[in-house]
Amino acid sequence: GGTQLCPVNNTLLNNTYKKGSSKIVKLTDWQPDEDDKKYAGELNIDWQEVLTDIRLWDEKNGNKAKYASCRAFWQTWCRKEAKAPQRRLNSQQSGNKGWQDMSKSVSNGKKQFTHDEWADLKPAMQDFYKKNRPDADPAYRERFNR
Repeated sequence: GGTQLCPVNNTLLNNTYKKGSSKIVKLTDWQPDEDDKKYAGELNIDWQEVLTDIRLWDEKNGNKAKYASCRAFWQTWCRKEAKAPQRRLNSQQSGNKGWQDMSKSVSNGKKQFTHDEWADLKPAMQDFYKKNRPDADPAYRERFNR
């Protein structure tokens, strides 16, 4: 036949990649199974919280999110959550303590983010800070505190 570039690659692709095997799934149609819930639990995260956040995020964007692997998306989201200290299960023992801690740090004017920290914030949290504590935003500080 014609000249094949990287014949090794082609055979690999043909064997493992059956068309349609990695179906793109809409996030709205996806449900976490026991393994997914366990994954969140091992990171000490409340999977129902994560699912709610994901659903709201998806809805806000018009329920358009689709992934070849919703599980990978889920795990990425869980990992981000696990790094966000205000969301740990153990800070949740006394009802909504996590949120109170946060508003405390908000009202006493101490919390200011580095660019990296800011980039890691969920869009909703960035909005929250832009509204309530614009100086927490490093870009804002650079604009006004020359």
